[in-house]
Amino acid sequence: MSDRLFHCYTSLMDRSRFITRCRAVAVRHGFRETGDPARAHFAIAPLLTRKLSDDELAASRLGVLIFHPSALPYRRGMDAIKWALDAGEPVSGVTWFWGGRGLDTGPICAQEPVVLKAGETPREAYERRFIPAGLTALDQAISEISRGRVRRVHQDESLATYDQRFPTRKES
Repeated sequence: MSDRLFHCYTSLMDRSRFITRCRAVAVRHGFRETGDPARAHFAIAPLLTRKLSDDELAASRLGVLIFHPSALPYRRGMDAIKWALDAGEPVSGVTWFWGGRGLDTGPICAQEPVVLKAGETPREAYERRFIPAGLTALDQAISEISRGRVRRVHQDESLATYDQRFPTRKES
């Protein structure tokens, strides 16, 4: 196993610029991508839309860094940006956390604040604010990993919230 390999969990159909830019962050820190997570020092999951299996979570040496668009443990769940905007919250955040058995519950590796702008759609906020903050936080996380420092901050369950799926117009 090489300390300079990473794996990226994503759908073969997903060609998101965010995923491409996340891969570029790892490469910029001297890591090369491998298709075999068992050979990787760590894995990233920028746009995870499914629960990873225990085998996938344990495959790479350090584990899997998963992106979430909120300041975990606050606003766990699928639609964190929609709920934050709907509530009129002025500030949110992004989190890269180490995947575990629970939903959005693993130890935090890196976080960045996100200032929300009234009137923005969830898509606009995601592209203009959450993606840049996510890339900054990932850069900090991988920079530390490349120096042999792995941050794992336990999430305080007393502060945790979980948002259900945001209702669609038909459901509301």
